Amino acid sequence: EQALRIRESGSGAEVIAVTVGKEIAASTLRTALAMGADRAILVKTDAYFTDSVETGRLLYRAISLDGFPDLILTGRQSVDTEGMQIPYRLGVLFDMPVAVNVAVFSMTEGRVTVEREIEGDVREVIEMTTPCVVGAAKGLNRPRCPTLPDMMKAKKKEIRVIPQADLGLPPPIPTVELLGLQAVPDRGRHHGAARGGRLPGGLASALRGGDGGTVVTDRAANKKETDPERRRFLFATGTASVVAGALG
Repeated sequence: EQALRIRESGSGAEVIAVTVGKEIAASTLRTALAMGADRAILVKTDAYFTDSVETGRLLYRAISLDGFPDLILTGRQSVDTEGMQIPYRLGVLFDMPVAVNVAVFSMTEGRVTVEREIEGDVREVIEMTTPCVVGAAKGLNRPRCPTLPDMMKAKKKEIRVIPQADLGLPPPIPTVELLGLQAVPDRGRHHGAARGGRLPGGLASALRGGDGGTVVTDRAANKKETDPERRRFLFATGTASVVAGALG
C-alpha cells in the first residue's frame, strides 16, 4: 500500500511485488497486482518453508537480477515463523540502512523519514537516505480493497517465475529444520468453571452480588460494574471479564 501511495504522489516509481514460495504463492502476488502493483516476481521453491537466511538470499538475488531498487518495503514479520529478520538481512546484503516497525512514513528528495514504534508507547523518529529498507507496522496504512475490474486487469499483468535453481546460489548450509507441525489439543472451553460442577468461591460470590475478592468489569463499557443485577446479567450473557481475584 505504501509503495502504491508513493507512485500515486507523482514520483513515477515502478512497484514490483516479490515473494519466495511454492507455485501457490502466485495467488498472493496476483492480489498485489490487483491492488495496483505493476508486475511481480515469484522465486519458486520446492519447500513450503525456507528459513530466514535462505529467504533473504533468494530475495536478494532475484531483486538484484531485476535491477537495483531505490526503496525496499517489507512487512513487520511473517505469520508462520515470526522471525522478523528479512528486513535486516536484506539491509545487510544490499548494504542499505534499515528501519522496522514503521508507523509513519514520508519521502522527500531522496530522504526517508519514519516513526517507528518501540516499547512503552514511544515512537522513535529516524531519517535515512535512499536506497533503504523499511519494514511496515500494521498501522502504517489501511490496504485498499481491489475491485472486480482491478482483479480482471491483474490477470493480464506479468508474474515472472524464477525457479530457485536458476538463481545460481550455492546450496544453503542447514540452520533450521522443520521437524513437523502439530495441532494444539482441545482442552475444552470451561470459562473458569470449577471441578465437579461447582463454581469457584470468588465467582460464586460475584454472581450472588457479593465481593468475594473478584472485580467484575463490563467489557463493552470498560468499567467496573457494582449493581448486583447487572453483574448477574453480564455473567449470564458472557460479556463480563474477571480481571482480578482467585478462581479456585
